[in-house]
Amino acid sequence: MQDVQSAHADLTAHANDAGPDPAARLSQMAGALVGSEILKIAAEIRVLMGQGVPVCNLTVGDFSPKQFPIPEVLQQAILRALERSETNYPAANGQVELRQAIQRFYERELGLRYPLDSFLVAGGAPGDLRALPHRGRRR
Repeated sequence: MQDVQSAHADLTAHANDAGPDPAARLSQMAGALVGSEILKIAAEIRVLMGQGVPVCNLTVGDFSPKQFPIPEVLQQAILRALERSETNYPAANGQVELRQAIQRFYERELGLRYPLDSFLVAGGAPGDLRALPHRGRRR
């Protein structure tokens, strides 16, 4: 038991010690990460709004219902979905029913036939990018 406690203390001390060059503790990939510019702008907008500056905030997607009320038809659809307990996030590549509808549209309207796996529906580019199949690293 004492060996486990000693090892835990050593690991804790190591984790808390930033050393002479804290950046060296990061992997090259982690060190190269750049923060989201839109989130940086959103933080600046929130500061302005907190200071009472009137701002129409279109940065991240949480639009003010005072400026952009939800249409009644959408509000009713949301309530029906809640009644059906549809409260989870969809699959990363989108809801099957929606992807199938898009597949049918492409075939009907454009005469194009693609496998269902070719259709990706996600809320924003980060979700789209994570759902794409990994085809090897680009350098």
